[in-house]
Amino acid sequence: MELAIQTPLPPSSDEAVSPLNRSRINDLRAESQDEIALQDLSRVLDSDIEPENGEPQSDRNVSSLAPVDGGFQAWSFLAGAFVVQTFIWGIPNSFGVFLNSYMQDARFATQPQARTILPLIGTLSSGIMYCSGVVLYPILARYPRSRKGMMWSGAFLSWLGLFLASFVTKVTYLLLFQGIVFGIGGSLLYAPSTSYMMEWFVRRRGLASGIINAGTSVGGLALPPTLPKLIEKIGLSMTLRCLSLVFAITILVQSWLKPRLPESASRTAPQTRESDHQITSERPINSRSKWLTNAPFQLALIATTVQGLAYFLPVLYLPSFASSLGLSPSSASLSVAFLNGSSILSRVALGVLSDKVSPFTLGMLCALGTALATFVLWGVVAVQAASHFSGLLAFGVAYGALTGGWTSLMPGFIRPVAADDPQLATNLMGILYALRGVGNILSTPISSSLFDSSSSISSASPSITSGVASLGSKYQVLEALGSGGGYEKMIIYVGSCFAGAGVLAGMGALAEKTSQSRAGADGRGGRWWSR
Repeated sequence: MELAIQTPLPPSSDEAVSPLNRSRINDLRAESQDEIALQDLSRVLDSDIEPENGEPQSDRNVSSLAPVDGGFQAWSFLAGAFVVQTFIWGIPNSFGVFLNSYMQDARFATQPQARTILPLIGTLSSGIMYCSGVVLYPILARYPRSRKGMMWSGAFLSWLGLFLASFVTKVTYLLLFQGIVFGIGGSLLYAPSTSYMMEWFVRRRGLASGIINAGTSVGGLALPPTLPKLIEKIGLSMTLRCLSLVFAITILVQSWLKPRLPESASRTAPQTRESDHQITSERPINSRSKWLTNAPFQLALIATTVQGLAYFLPVLYLPSFASSLGLSPSSASLSVAFLNGSSILSRVALGVLSDKVSPFTLGMLCALGTALATFVLWGVVAVQAASHFSGLLAFGVAYGALTGGWTSLMPGFIRPVAADDPQLATNLMGILYALRGVGNILSTPISSSLFDSSSSISSASPSITSGVASLGSKYQVLEALGSGGGYEKMIIYVGSCFAGAGVLAGMGALAEKTSQSRAGADGRGGRWWSR
């Protein structure tokens, strides 16, 4: 059957094939293309490895490789990557709790530029992890054996950043250690795990991405309710040290992260595979430059950037916003916990759906739904005192469920232009993540400019100031963040960004539909993502 799929029909017999049979042959080609391409890639990699026991590696049977898209080793890798993701992304996604505590600590809140620097810590750490892929992925593709060493180096730097941050009292040093050093370490952990995922999963890549990304939400669900209690009992410094210790112990699970394909010390430039010509006699193989002219993918790049300009702001500011409404620290942290908790199923569900349904359609629905939730739920919370807590939790649930799965859609955005090339798919993931990281980093100075600069302690709301012995030490920065005007502007900004991302995703869906129609007219069948 595989030979029949790979071998083109001669012109005489091609005319005798009915349209139904032709469609079936095209479907079989689409189904087998990814697995055959990966097997051919493994043969290329085998040829780069030194002989073992006098027997050339090129003679090894490809069947000795672990199965793709399933099996104990694939699921073990997925479990390890899930745990790694829980910590390296869960900590930045819970930074809103730290931000709220820093703002209420006179040691940090009264320092110059604290209002600008403190919020930047969380967005910078996540932004570095997003942006670094565009640099790290090509290095990993060129030197695949460096992945394991890179991960252990990243684990050490992440631990070091948290540990050293517990000893400093200057906001600039907090930015350096908890923001930059931790972010660099997380990058060195995350990039290799993504590279491994591209080898272990092909058809189920959306599912795998969703499960791994769910770790982000699990970390964001577990930490926010826990951190305020620890901070209250043992203080900020000891909380950071305890967190660094737990991180150091748990991150040992990265030993489960192993490659599926044989690794060489260095990888030569991509080679042309003989089977490429066999598989695609009627449809040319996806070239490495196709993404540059692919309209749907270009729209995905822009939509991801716009979505990134707003995504992190509610995660960062909800605890501070809740505190400014007079809610307790534990109630404030619940808003972030509900947000991250609701995104767990979203990340997995959208990952699974993106294997079967257009990710552009899913992205459009989620982004427009987020815009509606932001304007209605968060907007109502900002002006309706009676619904502060319940409305805030409702917004957190809706926001997490609708936005959490965007990263799970990224493999779906990439698949039409790089389904048969794990290295290209990894590099394109790096570009998507980098653009989202740029949006994350830029969102902090943008949000700072949105707050009402005329806000001052003298205009404090009675609901905030009553019963507070020292305004300057506890609520000064919360007031400076803009009680009233600032958050309304942020709500409009966040909702508008998601509305724009939804429109761009909708344009991508239309462009994708047009591309599919042209492919159908050319007689190219198969699944939506293989066209």
